[in-house]
Amino acid sequence: MNRIFVAIAVLGACVIFNVGSAFADRGGWVSSGGELFRFGKNPWFLKNVKDVEYCVEIDSATVSASPTVVREVIRESLDYWKNEFQAQSASVSSGFAAVGTQNFKEVAPCVPDTATTLGTALQFRIGSGTLTLDEREHLEDPKKFVGVSIRKSYDTENLNGTGIVYIASDKGTNAYNAKPNSTHLVPEAWKERKLLFYAVTHELGHVFGIPHTGAGLMSEVFLEQLLHKRFFQFYIDNPVVPFLLPPLVFESCAPFVSFNTGFFQIPADSACIRMEGKTTAAGTYQWSVFYRKFPKDPAVAAGTINATMLMQLAASAKPASVIQLPSDQKVFTLSQRQMNSFLIGPVFTETTARGLFKNTTSPRTHDVQIELRPESIVMTGLVGGQMMPVFVYSPPSLLNQIFPVGP
Repeated sequence: MNRIFVAIAVLGACVIFNVGSAFADRGGWVSSGGELFRFGKNPWFLKNVKDVEYCVEIDSATVSASPTVVREVIRESLDYWKNEFQAQSASVSSGFAAVGTQNFKEVAPCVPDTATTLGTALQFRIGSGTLTLDEREHLEDPKKFVGVSIRKSYDTENLNGTGIVYIASDKGTNAYNAKPNSTHLVPEAWKERKLLFYAVTHELGHVFGIPHTGAGLMSEVFLEQLLHKRFFQFYIDNPVVPFLLPPLVFESCAPFVSFNTGFFQIPADSACIRMEGKTTAAGTYQWSVFYRKFPKDPAVAAGTINATMLMQLAASAKPASVIQLPSDQKVFTLSQRQMNSFLIGPVFTETTARGLFKNTTSPRTHDVQIELRPESIVMTGLVGGQMMPVFVYSPPSLLNQIFPVGP
């Protein structure tokens, strides 16, 4: 067995600010991009690991969520990722690797690593007081982080690792927004169950081998956007969206959504639009469309959209992760990996569909073209004789700070 004890390799983190340097007058040396990660971003557990024990330590004095809620959220986050991977795992072929197939069992207490033995495989540290001395020294200052995943060891023969998921304190002197950090982050965020869920889920994504992606749940700046005072309410109010598949049920209000009231034949001063969708056995999409004059108003039916998939863009689909195989690994045979030194992990799904919108008050239908991606949905229709976007949905981003809309 060739097990590498990593000098605590950070796999993913939200860093809030940069630490000063003795060479501050020169700006400090910073490097980005092009590095060879090798197997540094591999999932911690693959098909040969059937069961994973995890433990939870909570610094209750510095965490606003109750221990019961923390444990429930961790379980929900594990289930979220297993459900995301489940559909693709059923059809895994050579060249691809199933991820998230393990049974996760909570144990107590956490068994620490020693010089000769490994402790509990996956350890959740919730709050700064739970960090061990070496973890604290590695992070240097826990206030710099909202969350971080640290893989401490990796067995290059059996392709499994051990480590921790750290979620920062949200109150007290070591909280993520404690001075001298920026005050643009909402305080005591873990009072809101969904914000804690997103933070844990982001870090667990790294445990499952998902690196930082360009947008959405696993973007490099996601946790900072999640807790931003301007954006956090969006994540609280909206349903949790899938990561690999486009969302089918969503609601959003200005300034985070753009829709054409004329196309949907709803009041011009409508503030929100909601779509509740599903797929049928025949491969079609069906959405019920609703609007709200004000965010707290009851939803009013606006009509329906029935659409047929034109194509699923499999040829251009992007893998969410690539699993690099060390030369001494004993998990995948030559045929299973198609003689490659890597395997493709979960894949994003993008779809194009064409449908008809029908308002509740008229039998007339209106053509609509739909582009569905995990991070966005764009619907295009005919308005005033011109084709134009009639609905654009995407999570908030820092662009909303540069080009603010609404209050």
